[in-house]
Amino acid sequence: AGSIADNGGRSCVNASAVVVPKYGREIADALGQKLGPVKPTTVDDPEAKL
Repeated sequence: AGSIADNGGRSCVNASAVVVPKYGREIADALGQKLGPVKPTTVDDPEAKL
């Protein structure tokens, strides 16, 4: 989840996609649990995650 949202998704190391060979539902659920609570903020917010 960190590689998706850290630094507001602006880093060159942020994930653009999540591709998995199996356990897709479980991984999607886990990502949803981590990313679901992340709130959108303004573009100039230094604490932005989305």
